[in-house]
Amino acid sequence: MNHVARSIGRLAALALVVALLPPASADSVSDLIAGISSDQADARIAAMQAAGPVGAPAVVPLGELAGSPSFFVAKAAQGALATIAAYAGRPGAESERAAVAAELTKLLDPKYPVATRREVLHQLSLTGGEPEVAAVAALLDDPELQDDARMALERIPGDASAEALAKAITLAPPEFRTRLFASLAHRNVQAAVPALIAEARGNDAGVAWAALDALSRLGVPPSQVFPRSPSFTPEQAQAYAFGFLRAAHARADGGDVQGAERLYASVASFPASRYQACAALEGLARTRSQKLIDHALGFLVEPGIRQVAVETLSTADIPQINGHLAKAYPLTAPGKRALILRILAAREAPELEQLLGEAQADASAEVRMTALLLQNQEVPAEVLEGVIARGMPWAREEAAGLLLALAGQRRAAGDADGARVLFESLARSRAPVAERAQALGAIEAIASPASLAAMAALREDPNLPPELTVPAGRAAVAACAAQPDAAAAVQQLLAIADSPAPEEVTSFAAEKLSEKGVKTEAMAQRKGFVTEWRVLGAFPNAGGAAFNTSFFDEAADPVPATVEADGTAYAWKPASADGVPAVVNLAGLLSPNENVAAYAYAEITVERAQPALFLIGSDDGCEFWVNGKKLHATDAPRGLRVDQDRVEAELVAGRNRILIKVLQGSVDWQFCVRITDRDGKPVDLSGLSAPAAPPK
Repeated sequence: MNHVARSIGRLAALALVVALLPPASADSVSDLIAGISSDQADARIAAMQAAGPVGAPAVVPLGELAGSPSFFVAKAAQGALATIAAYAGRPGAESERAAVAAELTKLLDPKYPVATRREVLHQLSLTGGEPEVAAVAALLDDPELQDDARMALERIPGDASAEALAKAITLAPPEFRTRLFASLAHRNVQAAVPALIAEARGNDAGVAWAALDALSRLGVPPSQVFPRSPSFTPEQAQAYAFGFLRAAHARADGGDVQGAERLYASVASFPASRYQACAALEGLARTRSQKLIDHALGFLVEPGIRQVAVETLSTADIPQINGHLAKAYPLTAPGKRALILRILAAREAPELEQLLGEAQADASAEVRMTALLLQNQEVPAEVLEGVIARGMPWAREEAAGLLLALAGQRRAAGDADGARVLFESLARSRAPVAERAQALGAIEAIASPASLAAMAALREDPNLPPELTVPAGRAAVAACAAQPDAAAAVQQLLAIADSPAPEEVTSFAAEKLSEKGVKTEAMAQRKGFVTEWRVLGAFPNAGGAAFNTSFFDEAADPVPATVEADGTAYAWKPASADGVPAVVNLAGLLSPNENVAAYAYAEITVERAQPALFLIGSDDGCEFWVNGKKLHATDAPRGLRVDQDRVEAELVAGRNRILIKVLQGSVDWQFCVRITDRDGKPVDLSGLSAPAAPPK
């Protein structure tokens, strides 16, 4: 739609609004002004709505009221001006429009407030014609109104307004000049091209690039202004490239199909971004250019562009395109051949039938898969596996989905072993991570010991995506647990539970061990946790006094059976740690359990004397003895973290005595103790044995 038509459209819309208003009630200018000046809102509204027929004689008086100190009167006057302008713009009222526009021009006099003049410029943008251009253009050098004047000229139809905008660029300051460029481009003022080219070649970079942008919107490509330069910033290089695209769009909109085609082809040949390549292909399709075929075929395997290339080739209205695609088919790479088949199928091309026959014998699994799918035939597993191994990424994703579905069909039909083989093939393939994760979940659900070898190879793969570490570990656990040899299964599951695998995997191994009758306590003991204790307390700890206070001889062997403190007798009671890690919850065993302290005592037996590390976690602080020697103390109020304190000790062959005092302020009260060698390898306290490393 051209500028004149747009302006007429706006006036027609405003006239329609006026036509829907209540009938006029103002018979004269004086009645209208009286209504607008009223201190009654209803009277002002009624006068504003009825202002249209009063017409041009009321414009200047309303302009006077538009500067009223009364906000409500000023707004009513502005509304009445808008009503008159809309009424005058109705179809068939050209003389009224001209009269109103002429009166509005009088209100541009500097004696009127800026707000009034700004409103008038807006109304002139809808009603003005060539006689009003000079008065509006005179405000282009007014800092307060220059943008309102620019926008009014942008909307006023005719050559005079366009010439005024073009003339202003030589005198305007840089910032305003760039906004004038935008208006010239919006008006499609071709006469401004020489001046804009001069501005684009000037020394002010900001002005130059704004001019280049305006020129591109006028259909002038950047190469006609100045050459591409290696000194461009990334932003300038992008703007330069986009200029070609905008110029092509402008030429296409203006009906210059050949010029647009040349520019779209230029962008497609050297796109600066995927977006530009896609836009160029769409432009070539829009201009029905034969050049689309070669460019789109070139982009068929480019990520981010492929889909647009396929869509444009599938829908383009280009003479003999089907024949061109059929001729290109045998000359292209396998991935492109597969896509050409899909494009011809989308176009319902008669050439497709012969190509499908050839495609079923193609050396490429991707082409064979595509041909079978287009003929609604089932694709064999070996073809899908070939596509996943060697196909393009999008084809691998499709093949992976089909292989998942095929494996699921076998499983549903009762062929669990056949399904497992397909799931294992997919899990170890180059398929997308999501499909491989689904396959691993199915392997876990099938839980066959036959999966052990495949899962071992997968977990040893250095290229295994991190997202698959847990699914692969869980599938391996399920395969281990499914072994008919229960002893072997337990040993392998113990090794996994002790491994540095993610917690989701080790806890799953522990779950399977529990199902096989292995107690959690034994699992904790294999990690070196002391699980069986006797506890004594709770002793008073007001103000933290229990720290470094001996409630009995901590070095005594054996420890006393009972202890008396402050008139209270205390006896030892058994306590077992629960879970892995093996934490003793003192708050659930002893009372009171705030501002107190308690002892816990345990004995372990080792075959030989050896250095050891005791790894302690406590909430709150603690004191710690091994074989009667105090080795550690901390009075820090803290929450429990496993292995938060490291204490070196010497274990003797046979019986070793462990004593810990745990302090408590409030809330949680708990502790755990784990024993390792000096290198951090757990001392197995369970009596169970296991292989040196978990099954891979």
